[in-house]
Amino acid sequence: MSVAKAAELTGPRRRPSQGEGKRATIRAMFLEPIVSELARRHVPVDGLLARHGFSRADIQSPYSRVSLCLYVELMEDAAVYAGDGFFGLDLGTRFTLQQLGPFYALMSNAENLRAALSMFARFQGAWQTRTSMNVLRERESTSYTYGIDDAAIWPRRQDAEFTLAAMTTLVRQLGAPRWRPQQVEFEHSIAGREQRLHDFFRAPVRGQARFNRMTISNEDLDRPFCLGGAVPDAARVMEQHLRDLLFDETENDSTLAEAVTSCVAKRLGHAIVDVDLVARELNLSTRSLRRKLDEEGTSFREILQEQRLLRARKLLDDGRHQISELAAFVGYSDVAVFSRAFKAWTGVSPSDYALHRPFGAVRL
Repeated sequence: MSVAKAAELTGPRRRPSQGEGKRATIRAMFLEPIVSELARRHVPVDGLLARHGFSRADIQSPYSRVSLCLYVELMEDAAVYAGDGFFGLDLGTRFTLQQLGPFYALMSNAENLRAALSMFARFQGAWQTRTSMNVLRERESTSYTYGIDDAAIWPRRQDAEFTLAAMTTLVRQLGAPRWRPQQVEFEHSIAGREQRLHDFFRAPVRGQARFNRMTISNEDLDRPFCLGGAVPDAARVMEQHLRDLLFDETENDSTLAEAVTSCVAKRLGHAIVDVDLVARELNLSTRSLRRKLDEEGTSFREILQEQRLLRARKLLDDGRHQISELAAFVGYSDVAVFSRAFKAWTGVSPSDYALHRPFGAVRL
């Protein structure tokens, strides 16, 4: 795809404003639909994931948190690689209740659409931080607004269209296949995109609004679902279980060094690890990241080297890999450079370390 076309799809990028630094996150479960859709379109997945600091291993821990900034960037990039400016919309049209995991049972047990969307709003913070979903009820209709609070995460067109399209698809799967909202609004421009969006939502759609918003008639919201009837006690038990699972966590690292260490350790051996990528994940400029780490008495290089040493030792203790494999696993393309670095860290070469480890020798 041409550079001009890529620029057209992604648009200008906002820069972080002063004071924005607290990391926004999203549950890793939302990576799986992107990976599946790219695979369906025969787009190489692993390299694209690695470019944004992810790997398929992230999908194996669906409740773990990953960077919302990098997730949104991944979706924008996926649209470019797939050659489809409506990638987020298309992803939303294929979203299924089953992809919500245990939330599938909770939504299926809702008595009506209002109850189902109320669940969405209550759990929004558990799924995705620094994001708002607000509900405004008026006499004839109710509006549901969705927006990422961090202005540094931009562009985010694919995420916004995916979210409102997925909500619409889920409603149609809950027993109203021909359902349509009263109106849909997006914070980004929809110039030249109106017809495609209108065809999917079957409702008026406008862009450059203050919020991403879906307006639904109260009559639709309060009409009982035809799914066999809700079981209130079961719904309460399921919701409490999910709240215990998702809300009882300590989300924030106490120091920036700990946050950087967490980012590096998660990606080392699975995805690209560099200071610019980690700075973007933490919503800092590279210069600010370096300065703040210096104030804490460390540096990105020291943290990266320490994590490489720990990973190398672990792999050597495991005894299942060749030295050449270990070098690649901890981010070295050259075995000789890795061996020199390891000896500088430990005083012995990787092969000597392996030969003297308690459980036998590594394959050389």
